[in-house]
Parts: sequence; C-alpha cells; structure tokens
Amino acid sequence: MTTSMVDRPKAVAASVKRTGDVWVLVPAGDGEVAVVDELGYEVMQRCDGTRSCAEIARELTAHHGDRPVDGEAVAEFVTRMRATGLLDAA
Repeated sequence: MTTSMVDRPKAVAASVKRTGDVWVLVPAGDGEVAVVDELGYEVMQRCDGTRSCAEIARELTAHHGDRPVDGEAVAEFVTRMRATGLLDAA
C-alpha cells in the first residue's frame, strides 16, 4: 500500500442506517456491509476526496476537543473501509 491510496479518501454511494450507537453502511455497488461507531461515521462523512487523513484527524480533534484523533488511526480505518468497497480504490 502506498500513502497516496489513503491520501484523500472519497466515499462511494452507500445506504446508511443508524442502529443504536452504531452505523450500518452498505455500499450501493459491490462490497461488504460495515458497522462503525460514531467516530467512524464522522470519518466517513469527511471522506469527500478533498481532505487527507491527517486533515480529517485534525478536524475531528478540533470538533471533539477532549478526544484527540490520530491521523495514522484514520489512515488505518480508511484502508479497512476501502477493502469493504465503501471508499474509492485510489
């Protein structure tokens, strides 16, 4: 994997349903269903192809204040979501 693959992630069309304290994401095309927590959903909302993983982490850290979000953790999450088909391949 290269850094560029997760540099500016972009979500694909998906249906989204909140169930309790988790979000169920189902890609419109081929892919796997993913169940994510609130923070994971917030990351996915920001995956619009304009922000890097580091920028997403900084935004979420500023938004939550009391809970710093690590850019590397965002990159790892993005890699997992890409494997499910919920993010563009490159």
